[in-house]
Amino acid sequence: GTFHQYNSIPHESFSLCFNKVGGHLAFGGTVQNHLSPMQFTPFAKKNTWYYSVTLHSVYVGSHKLPGVFIQHMNDFKGTIVDSGTTDTFLPLKIAKPFIKAWEGISGKRYTNNLQLYTYEEFRKLPTITFELDGGLRWEVEPLNYMEDVSDNTLLSQTPWHGKRGFISRMYVTEPKGAVLGSNA
Repeated sequence: GTFHQYNSIPHESFSLCFNKVGGHLAFGGTVQNHLSPMQFTPFAKKNTWYYSVTLHSVYVGSHKLPGVFIQHMNDFKGTIVDSGTTDTFLPLKIAKPFIKAWEGISGKRYTNNLQLYTYEEFRKLPTITFELDGGLRWEVEPLNYMEDVSDNTLLSQTPWHGKRGFISRMYVTEPKGAVLGSNA
C-alpha cells in the first residue's frame, strides 16, 4: 500500500485489537499492551476493498459444525473481518446445524428477537469459536454476541435476580460468505 511504498510504515500490515474497554489499531506493526498474546491470520483474498480470512471450523460450545458447511463461510466474498459492523452475520446455509447445536446446549429457542434469561440460563449459553488459517481461535463469549437491552453490560457480568432481556446479535442470515463484526 501507499504507506509502505513511501516508507511511512515498516511492514505492509496492520493489527486490530478489540477488547471491552477500547482496543488498538496499529499500521505497519503491532501494539505491545494486550490482554492476551496476539494471534495472526493471513488475508484470504488480495486486491479487494475488504479484509477476508479463511475459516476452517466453527464451534458452538464444544460442538464442531460439520465440515461440509464451512465451505459456505468461505464462499463468494469469504469471511470478512469488519470492525465497522457491530453484528456478526453467518451464512444462511449453516443456520440449521448452528441453531440445532445452540438450542441443544442452551435449552432455549434461538432467535434474534428479545428473549428473557435468568442468570443461570444465560450462563448456559455457548461460546462461539471460529478457527482461522494459521491456527487462530477466535472465541466469542455470550456477553459479546448477546445484547443486554438494559444497555448496561456491567450488570450482565454479575449475577442478577429474576429475568433480563437479551437479543442475539449473531445472525445466520447472510446469503453468501460471512461477516465477523466487532461483537466477535
